[in-house]
Amino acid sequence: MEVNVQIVGVTQHFGRTEVLKDMDLSLGSGVFGLLGPNGAGKTTLLRTLATAIEPSAGQLRLLGFDPADPGERRALQRRLGYLPQILGCYPNFTVFEFVEYFALLKEMPSGEVRPAVARAIERVGLGDRARSKLKTLSGGCCGASAWPRRSSTTRSSCSSTSPRQAWTPSSASASEP
Repeated sequence: MEVNVQIVGVTQHFGRTEVLKDMDLSLGSGVFGLLGPNGAGKTTLLRTLATAIEPSAGQLRLLGFDPADPGERRALQRRLGYLPQILGCYPNFTVFEFVEYFALLKEMPSGEVRPAVARAIERVGLGDRARSKLKTLSGGCCGASAWPRRSSTTRSSCSSTSPRQAWTPSSASASEP
């Protein structure tokens, strides 16, 4: 079994509160669910796996990379997509601008950005809203605009727990707005 996620002895503290304690976990390919009561550390674990926060102790190995090493962390982050629990939308951005912004932050080659963003937006069913300001969208549509944000910046195939299909730049076909 190929191991994509390897966690050894991971502990996460916030002040005096210990959220994760000496956690070990190995995951291969596939889709996995994370269940637990409020306050169990699910979001903290996901933020740690997304490299949004560093563990207080322990070791991670994600997709073959060591996120404790700055160079490997940067290479890993180029392959990760992370949609936080609370989505920060920029209300005056259009759907296209919002997705384009994150593609550029993820250092997608500039010549690939516009067509990839257009394909991603089309793929999640927001092609007709590409020029709409985020503040004019419903909460569900604003959330949908985050899925292409995530996937337009991913250069290899993605999987997700969303009911929306995974997308990669090479799998979509649409013209840019």
